[in-house]
Amino acid sequence: MKRLQWKSLFTFSALTVVLVTSCGEDEHALDQKPVACSGLTLTQLDHAVAPPANVAALVRVTHCDGKPLETRIQPENFTLSEDGFSLSTYEALREIRPTRRDISEITAVVLDLSGSVHRSGLKEKMVEGTRRLIGQLGENRRIAIYGFDGRPDLIPYANFSDDPAVWDDALSRILEAELVDDSTNLNGAVVNALEILDTAVNAEIRNVTQVTHGTLVLFTDGTDRAGRVRGYTARMAVQHSGHSTFTIGVGAEIDGPTLQELGNTGYMLVDDPEQISDAFEQLGRDVAARALQDYVISYCSPSRSGVHELTITARMEDQSGQTTIKFHSDNFGAGCDPSASLLR
Repeated sequence: MKRLQWKSLFTFSALTVVLVTSCGEDEHALDQKPVACSGLTLTQLDHAVAPPANVAALVRVTHCDGKPLETRIQPENFTLSEDGFSLSTYEALREIRPTRRDISEITAVVLDLSGSVHRSGLKEKMVEGTRRLIGQLGENRRIAIYGFDGRPDLIPYANFSDDPAVWDDALSRILEAELVDDSTNLNGAVVNALEILDTAVNAEIRNVTQVTHGTLVLFTDGTDRAGRVRGYTARMAVQHSGHSTFTIGVGAEIDGPTLQELGNTGYMLVDDPEQISDAFEQLGRDVAARALQDYVISYCSPSRSGVHELTITARMEDQSGQTTIKFHSDNFGAGCDPSASLLR
């Protein structure tokens, strides 16, 4: 059995980018190894404070490496404290539940159509893997499909849609597509795809009734040969985009450090092309699980004036993590209902 590895790194946001790639040597690559971690990470997505005494937060709970939890955390495994003092359920009524916000899933799949993919027979495996990835992502997800080669721009095959027939038609046309440019504009594809996701997500960002997750899936069997965009530029675009990124590398010429930098949430190394579909499917399961990790924590603060600090702690087995929120309690008083939070 050839190697099939999954390694996740610490970084996650409300947006998700999936990058599937196989990289050659890059002069800017860093010789860094993933740092082992333990515990949970709590990320604040939103918070709200309102009279008579309601304090609420929307938090995302993941493993410290950014991977989603396998199960939900029960309400009794969250603890709240104000200014370092634990709050009992008797003095501070609370409601802790999975978010009821609509989840808008936006996924961009970007596939390598360069000469090496055409001539090596990887295109069929790439398309089959994409079908299995889509099958794992579930409903309520809009998917767009693009290709890239040595040309400066991405090649659109399907705009964002929730219609499986649109995705199937796009993948069928990719199988039939003729080779146009042998080269690989990998760095340009990364930058362009992040810009496309930015545009799609920003169009929904003002909708307070939902949480938008963005996902980018990019597959390639090699390194950037076109030289249109520097590797440093692509890595900085990933680092500063606010998106999470995954990478899957296929082949013997993979540059692990570069693959790790482009996949700042996680990356997978695949030696055997026969395992490409399995890698896509495993990644799809991981992405789908991320839609189930957001919680609303709402409680009635006993404070009645001044500035205070709320600490939220989550525990699962022997792991724990926490986050803090500062809030003003001026004008707080009686009559609070934790279920009346503005957050959903």
